[in-house]
Amino acid sequence: MPNASDVLQQLDRSEAAALWPVPGPEDHKYTRGVVGVVAGCDAFPGAAVLSCTAAVEAGAGMVRYLGPATPTNLALQALPEIVPGSGQVQAWLLGPGIDPRDRSEGGRDQLRSIERALSSDEACVVDAGALDVLSGFRQAPTLLTPHAGELAALLSRWTGKQVSRQDVQADRSGMARRAAQLTGATVLLKGADTLVVTANANEPPRVERGAPAWLATAGSGDVLAGLCGMLAAAGLPMRNVGALAAMVHGEAAHRANPGGPVRALAVAHAIPGAVAALLSA
Repeated sequence: MPNASDVLQQLDRSEAAALWPVPGPEDHKYTRGVVGVVAGCDAFPGAAVLSCTAAVEAGAGMVRYLGPATPTNLALQALPEIVPGSGQVQAWLLGPGIDPRDRSEGGRDQLRSIERALSSDEACVVDAGALDVLSGFRQAPTLLTPHAGELAALLSRWTGKQVSRQDVQADRSGMARRAAQLTGATVLLKGADTLVVTANANEPPRVERGAPAWLATAGSGDVLAGLCGMLAAAGLPMRNVGALAAMVHGEAAHRANPGGPVRALAVAHAIPGAVAALLSA
């Protein structure tokens, strides 16, 4: 009998459709889920646009954005729906396009926002630069979204032992499981096969293999993170958040430019069609 950690499960479309949060006639923007986004800095402002666009296109009830003036202005020009500044949220998306070593006033403000969110009881999706800020076991729902190099760095920091990207690639589900056990989070490990792994050794990893290789392009991770943030704000368990987001991310990439190159912003704009197709299957 194989161990649960050796068996990979993949959502089928009917399961995914049943899990996707569909609003009812009594719902409003607050019941659908408000996601707070701390993303993009003066050096990488596009991450704010990409992650917020994905959250809006995926159906967030509201997106609150916290960031410096440049990414805030860019995000508002692209998305008049978003609300700048702090306020009540159901979940946080932390880290796309963030440099935790940024000592500018805006960078320090964003770092404080990330630290406050991580120390709160609110659900958090932790991506990119925020992975370097995570420092304690979280009891609240948490999803980490590293690629292999980021997971290696996290494990090295948390265990005190050097872990390389090659180590992670050699045992992707095992390394992701170790990170989940150390942090209390679910781990979405990005790659050609995206794995979603919890700390429970009896819970098989979920895998998503449907994305085109063209999706390996700058900004695509920011779009995936925005999808995850929206689903987390809707209240889904993080294992479902990761699996659903990875599936729709891949489908949106196919729809954005099937069979050829694709840009990240086009993937974000293709999310509504991908979700509609999923729900009508």
